[in-house]
Amino acid sequence: MLRILKRIKHGKPAGNNAEAFWRFAIAEFFLVFLGILIALQVDNWNQDRKDRKLERVLLSEMLGNLRADLEDLNQNIQALSERTMSNQLVLDFLESETPWYDSLGFHFSRLMGGTVFMKNSSAYQNLESIGLNFVRDDSLRSEITALYSSYYPYLVGVEEWAADFRANQFTPIIAKELDILGSRNVVPLDVKRLRLHSEFKQYSRMNLLHLENSKYTSELTKQRVLDLIKHLEIELGLEPGESN
Repeated sequence: MLRILKRIKHGKPAGNNAEAFWRFAIAEFFLVFLGILIALQVDNWNQDRKDRKLERVLLSEMLGNLRADLEDLNQNIQALSERTMSNQLVLDFLESETPWYDSLGFHFSRLMGGTVFMKNSSAYQNLESIGLNFVRDDSLRSEITALYSSYYPYLVGVEEWAADFRANQFTPIIAKELDILGSRNVVPLDVKRLRLHSEFKQYSRMNLLHLENSKYTSELTKQRVLDLIKHLEIELGLEPGESN
């Protein structure tokens, strides 16, 4: 291009020479333009390659987070199943004339406490800081968004609601009516009186509903986690359970 400018500066050629000159100038201009386009294309290709590599790293990290979440959910579902069974046994005992037996102390101890979902969201937070559109697959992006922005917060909300009920409503009654002998042994101060305690039984029923709701919500969330794990494994070209 500089050659063209120098030739123009020294005087414009005439006749056929002028026509040849402008053809040369136009050809050289398009060659320069084409070179710029190619350079930009190569730069874009390199940037896209870097983006896809980073996307894979983030999705692999998310897959690891989800597998840890799945393990936590399985443990919580098992714990909620056991607490639900114990809560029902306590209610059945209070509604019957069955004499006290030692193992009931363990089931009474399970009236207190619940589960806390310990979600791993570091990969999602990293992805969110970059921009969720960084994930190319629309359906995968929708699944990720639904799980982390809807299902996880809802499960946490259900657990917090249950924990608030136990702490502020059920536990004060338990403290008045039960003798806590140990973490796995809680006995009524007076079995006969407790069987006539309608409020205690009503709160036990409410506690049972909270446990069942937490279990049901955990199972729904678990299914969403399983679906997303499967989708990520396909996206990353991994066999089920394979690490990247």
